[in-house]
Amino acid sequence: MYLTYDEYKSMGGTAEEPAFTRLCTAACGRIDRLTHGRIHGLDEVPEAVRLAAFELIRRAESYEAEDARMASFTNDGMSVSYVQETAPQRDSSLNSVVIDLLWGQKAADGKTPLLYAGVTV
Repeated sequence: MYLTYDEYKSMGGTAEEPAFTRLCTAACGRIDRLTHGRIHGLDEVPEAVRLAAFELIRRAESYEAEDARMASFTNDGMSVSYVQETAPQRDSSLNSVVIDLLWGQKAADGKTPLLYAGVTV
């Protein structure tokens, strides 16, 4: 994992350790997918990667809490509706966190961007 529980807590994280482990594992998996595993070749995990992991965990916690967030309530006919963000919207939002924080970071060779996917834009 790219972020220890102690680092997470020092950055202001509030999750308990079991939840942190689950969320951090998912966050690091997302980072690995988007960087094609290039972080494993680095001697040291860049601060930007730790920040990305922290932000992904924070957002995942927020998404879990939002699953039951009420959007509207009507009293007489007793109608309740809840906020629903689609999975693709959440996925896109989480990927954007990684892209925004790791843009310009280089792989172990010092040349290849961590986010390079074989296409130069």
